[in-house]
Amino acid sequence: MLGLFNQKQTDKSSYAKQSLLAIIRVRFRAFERKFGRTPKPDEPLFFDELRSQPTKASPDDVRTQLAEGARIARVRLDPILQFLGLDSEKAQHKSRVVKYRLAKRAHHLRAHPSPSIREESGSSLGLKQFLADKELHSRYGITRNELGMLSKVAFLGGAQDERDYLLVLKMIRGRSEAKTPG
Repeated sequence: MLGLFNQKQTDKSSYAKQSLLAIIRVRFRAFERKFGRTPKPDEPLFFDELRSQPTKASPDDVRTQLAEGARIARVRLDPILQFLGLDSEKAQHKSRVVKYRLAKRAHHLRAHPSPSIREESGSSLGLKQFLADKELHSRYGITRNELGMLSKVAFLGGAQDERDYLLVLKMIRGRSEAKTPG
């Protein structure tokens, strides 16, 4: 009987670890989108999304980002919170607050897409967000002509976030440079 109990604990722990890794991948991509580079080893993946430099998020924001990451990665949040020791009564109350904030944020994202807080979604929404992100255009020197070309290839599908569009832009630029004599 004890062996069965330990097996269930191991399964829960294993699921929580794998799920946490999936959330970390989501947060890694969020960091890349926000700051335009990969994080350094000492920089937080759970960061304050309103700051222009990587700054550790508040505990409430970390819980919100965990919940959002779990939703995006399509994993259950509760086993992760238990694994991290964040599942006390107080934490369960906070979890309800986090879920409320997350619902509110999702509503806000649908109404007002923001370049610093993105939802991974279909290619048309991803393209709209990419086209609206003036800061990104400035950072990568993206011209109107290049934005036009990206819009034309977007119907091919596959590209869903700014990283995908930047890859396509790199290919467009490489092709343009190859055609230019000199």
